[in-house]
Formats: sequence, C-alpha cells, structure tokens
Amino acid sequence: MIDGKLLAQMFLSGANNLYNKRKIVDELNVFPVPDGDTGTNMSMTAQNMAKSLLEVQSDSVAKIADVMSFSTLRGARGNSGVILSQFFRGMSRYLKGRNECSAHELAEALLLGADTAYNAVMNPTEGTILTVARAAAQAARGAGNNLLTVFSVALDTGEKTLSKTPEMLPALRKAGVVDAGGQGWVFVLEGALFYLKNGKIIECEKGEGEK
Repeated sequence: MIDGKLLAQMFLSGANNLYNKRKIVDELNVFPVPDGDTGTNMSMTAQNMAKSLLEVQSDSVAKIADVMSFSTLRGARGNSGVILSQFFRGMSRYLKGRNECSAHELAEALLLGADTAYNAVMNPTEGTILTVARAAAQAARGAGNNLLTVFSVALDTGEKTLSKTPEMLPALRKAGVVDAGGQGWVFVLEGALFYLKNGKIIECEKGEGEK
C-alpha cells in the first residue's frame, strides 16, 4: 500500500526532474502561443508544490494530495501551471479520506486528475498535455496493482502519446516538435518512476544565483 510519505517522495522527485529539464520544455513551446515559457511556468508551479511537500510530514495520502492540490493552485503560473493544478485537484478528490491507497487506486486518481484538467479547459485541444496525461493514466489503470509496473506503463504510454502529438496539432507538426506541456508531464512521471526504481529523490539543480 502507498502512504503519504511515499506519495510525497514520488512527486517531489517528479517536480525536481521537471525543474531540471524546464529549458527543454521551454524550447518546445509553440502552442498555443510560442512564448517559450511553458517549462518555466510548469516547473515553478511544481516547485511551489515541492516546497510545500518538504514542509509537511504526513502518512496520509489524502493529506499529501491536498497539499499538492492547494500548493499548485496557489502557485500556478501560466496556462500550463493552471492545468497542472487542476490535475492535482482531481487526484486530491479521488484520494479524499484515505490514509493509504493501492497502486490501482493511485492510477484511478491519476485518471480523475486528467479528467478534471480536461473539464477545467473551456476548449480542450487534443495533442496537448491533456491528451498525454489522460492516455498515461488510462494505461496505468489497466496495468494491475504493482506500483512500479503502474508507473512504468504510465511513463511508456505517456512517451508514446507525446511522440504522436505532432500528428494531432498542425502547429507542432509545422515546427517539428512535440507538445511542451505533454513533455513536462512526461518529465514528472519520469522523476516519480526514478524514485520508485532507485529509492532516491532527484535533486533540484539550482543554477548560479538561484535560491
């Protein structure tokens, strides 16, 4: 079973992985506006979550999910940050009242997170983070009840779906890139899986002059 401590460590590692690779995401940013800040906005939103996770000590998955939801909502930057906050809001709703959850239940939480993010966008567009997150969660839900397997399948499906985003969005196809937000979410899953495989949280690589 998954407790709050494990959930926090997984997503802390995911948030740090996104932060470390934020410039890669920025360089992919051509949709909806080519302003090159998706990675920065997503990573700063996720780092607000990471800071909160370091400050809270709880074995309850419901408590940790609430912290992730509130901190990303409060610290949301840009469209990508808002979508990220809605994803964690959905996860929090599913895990409400639970001290622990199974791997399958966490996959269900991921799916409700993806659905909540979809519903929060007025005109959801396929080929974005919404598509990648939903496909990853749907695959995870069908992956059984082993946490390592669930997240391995989620990451694998997320990567495969991400590679198809240029086929779904003309702007991506024209620029020859995958969706920036989708890549950001893949980096979060990648970081969470790294923790599950290695028992270590990916450290946040702060540059010179950064706090």
